[in-house]
Amino acid sequence: MKLSEFAINLDKLQDNKFQLNDRLIAKMISAVEENGMDFSDLLEKVYLSKFPTGSLGKVLGVTGAPGVGKSTFVNNLISRFSSIGLAVAVLAFDPSSRKTGGAFLGDRIRCSESIRESSAYFRSMSNKGTYGGLSLACLSAIRILTLGKFDVIIVETVGVGQNEVDIAEVATKVVYMLDSGSGDSIQTEKVGIMEIADLYILNKSDLYSNTNLEMALNDAVLGHHKDASKVPRVLSMNFKATEAIDAAFFEIRSLLQL
Repeated sequence: MKLSEFAINLDKLQDNKFQLNDRLIAKMISAVEENGMDFSDLLEKVYLSKFPTGSLGKVLGVTGAPGVGKSTFVNNLISRFSSIGLAVAVLAFDPSSRKTGGAFLGDRIRCSESIRESSAYFRSMSNKGTYGGLSLACLSAIRILTLGKFDVIIVETVGVGQNEVDIAEVATKVVYMLDSGSGDSIQTEKVGIMEIADLYILNKSDLYSNTNLEMALNDAVLGHHKDASKVPRVLSMNFKATEAIDAAFFEIRSLLQL
């Protein structure tokens, strides 16, 4: 895509009479992902002209270690946001191969059912070998989706460690997921990722009854948030139970003020 075509498409995104389509959005995200600063600079200029504060709207970050259940959680969120009439977009990041540069974009497989049953837009993206849990094109992709008038944008990071906290820079609110069967009280005391979340989810509680970890996590969250009125909630969840998903969704709607 040429820069002039990209500029025309930016105008289309802001035209209320123009019917958006996934193909146009995909092409624009690919342009900022592959072609560097010229596209990103133009996008930033147009975006700030419409949103002078630089606000990114309702952006929900979902992060946590590999295999903790992020994609399954996002799959459930897609259907629930869509059921209340909200336009949902998802950016799901996967790690790229050090050998080939490619990525196995498995998040789309786990979310295929919800995508098919809703009008949600889903984009799998490689992190392009960067650290932090996202890619350099993430902010630009969010801006494109915001201009495209999506009500909620969900950003799912790659599996992260304690220092990979880039999601805090782009998300309005962050959900941090942990596995009930892993870690110990020492892990919950570590700084970094433990400090950025607005909601903590201790997943797979049906498989592991880890009350010690749950208690330690609650204590650690209290320790990282000195203002008692702003202490995030900790939910012990089983995502096979509809009630558990509904409880998490209720918390997220409250956080995003939806």
